[in-house]
Amino acid sequence: MSGSFGAQVVLDPASPAALGARGGAASTIHGNTVARDLGLISNGLDPLLTAGPPNTVVPFSLNFMRPGWLDPGVTFTRASTATYTDSTGTIQTAAINAPRWDYAGGSLRGLLIEEARINLLFPSVLSGPNWLAVNSIVLGGSVTLPDGAVSATALLAATDTANTVRLFYRAGTAISASTAYVVSVYLRASPKNAYIQIDLAGGTGNVGIAYFDLTAGTGVVGTDLAGSVAGKSVSVVPVANGWYRCSFALTTGVGNTTLQVAIGPCTIVSASGDNRSYIGVIGQGVYAWGAQVEQGAFPTSTIVTTSAAVTRAQEIMTIPTNVSWYSGTAGTIMVAALMPPNGNNGYRGLYSLDAGGSGTWHRVYTLTGSASLHGDINAAGLAIGTVVPGTPFKTAVSYDAAGSDSVLGGVAGSSTATVSTPASFTTLRLGIADVIPANFLNGYLRSVQYWPRRLSISEMLGVTI
Repeated sequence: MSGSFGAQVVLDPASPAALGARGGAASTIHGNTVARDLGLISNGLDPLLTAGPPNTVVPFSLNFMRPGWLDPGVTFTRASTATYTDSTGTIQTAAINAPRWDYAGGSLRGLLIEEARINLLFPSVLSGPNWLAVNSIVLGGSVTLPDGAVSATALLAATDTANTVRLFYRAGTAISASTAYVVSVYLRASPKNAYIQIDLAGGTGNVGIAYFDLTAGTGVVGTDLAGSVAGKSVSVVPVANGWYRCSFALTTGVGNTTLQVAIGPCTIVSASGDNRSYIGVIGQGVYAWGAQVEQGAFPTSTIVTTSAAVTRAQEIMTIPTNVSWYSGTAGTIMVAALMPPNGNNGYRGLYSLDAGGSGTWHRVYTLTGSASLHGDINAAGLAIGTVVPGTPFKTAVSYDAAGSDSVLGGVAGSSTATVSTPASFTTLRLGIADVIPANFLNGYLRSVQYWPRRLSISEMLGVTI
């Protein structure tokens, strides 16, 4: 087996005894009797997970739903540490160049692939001289944080019984005008709900606000407190032990140069009115941890900061095509993935098959500003279908000199006539749709399969259900 990709998984229903004799129990998939060959499983070729239509050879298959194991034929790089959520809901840190298998609610979402991002806010823990209190204080209420540590300094609580606004704020984060930013923080009721307020200074001052129901796990964009803020959206992601990761995104205005983040407890969650004031109960409020400001329209994984901004590097995953399983004249690529419900801004790529230059490639990605899946076979375009953010999906694209076809979730997409499929393609890039690199998935890969021929539409329907 060359680079663990040289062997072929041949589905032969006529010889179950021979298959079973190779060391695993036989099973039936898509009308085929398949041996669970332990040697193939250990090398990333598990036929119980990758079998195709009847009598179809699956020479190349990657299963990313086995945490901790990445096929040695794959090159994975990330020039920094990065965080992920484990099966218990605890935030962990992966070493430099270590892949991240990420969970939500105890369920594996897949192998996480993200672009580079910077957390501009420091420290990310709401304490120290950079964070200032107004009518509230960080009290010593012991609580388990999302990273598993136990903290006595995470509670934003009332210090009196007045009917007033209470908040913690961090001033002076430098930003660019007319640019998308997103603020995120982990919040937990104690027992109040919460708000995130963003003050934009320089040029025309604008103040936007979002409110979060920490019992229902929902959020709404509130009425602007000053000026007019564009591009607003919220997201709420449940994590372990009653915590939610709450995010508020917006677009800065003309001339804006600084951003101030304020976080505080509230009672009312409504899209209308100013709902920050409430009658205080001494010692009660909201827990907060892991504040983050990123340039971008949606949040990415947690970036912990202390005394300065911190960059998480981009993730690059590639496979060379100078191997026995690859055909330069025809092929079919099937990808199973999950795009999180954190916005669809920008192109988000599943893969790119290319020769290292722009303009000549086979790639699949969502169109900017939507969940519409699109394919390029050089100059030929494919309208594949629409994915549902937060829901796993499978899509396949086939091609040869006569044309190309596409399928999403067992439903046929568009097809094209004659396309050019040069044998000079040298690299399969996963979780990205460009050579630059750019247009990252910012989501989860679950599996990838390749056939060295153009599968029929009916065959692709079978493998994408």
